[in-house]
Amino acid sequence: GGGGVVQARRVATEWLLKAAEGGLPQALGAVAFRYGAGSGVTADPSAALDWARRGAAAGHPFGHWALANALSRGWGTEVDMVASNVELRKAAEGSLAFAQTELAVRHLNGVGTARDASQALVWARRAVEQNDPRAMDVLAFLYEHGFGTSRNLDEAARLYERAIAAGYDSKANLERVRRQRAGRAGTGG
Repeated sequence: GGGGVVQARRVATEWLLKAAEGGLPQALGAVAFRYGAGSGVTADPSAALDWARRGAAAGHPFGHWALANALSRGWGTEVDMVASNVELRKAAEGSLAFAQTELAVRHLNGVGTARDASQALVWARRAVEQNDPRAMDVLAFLYEHGFGTSRNLDEAARLYERAIAAGYDSKANLERVRRQRAGRAGTGG
């Protein structure tokens, strides 16, 4: 079991390496992740960092995403969340929904930056506009708790429902909001 998958990863990585060596910007970041995770190649954190830096230098959003991850995971370098956030923001500004969502989470939790619920709200909304399921869950959480915005349980429930419909596991969150709404209705508020 699984030998075919391993072989497929090796072949895919060979093609990604050829594309990256040929200068395809998207492939540079993808190769970085392959080396960082040891997917289709032997894990090599220094190579992951090198490919991620090349991707970011090429100016491609996925290259910035790869470098943000290399810096946050300590691939070939010390963990540096502040520098990671600089790269993450570049990826988010390049319209990568998953980077926008991660930036929202980091702002919400104060990871490598000051806690800033209003920035979390901005980035989560941008990712939701691109139908990112995790962002729907994050934005729902912001509405549920009134972080960066007015508390709105109806909007939170709607977003959790969207996240679930998109395949994200938000069922427990939705049930929690439904209980809160039922409790609010039962008290006249």
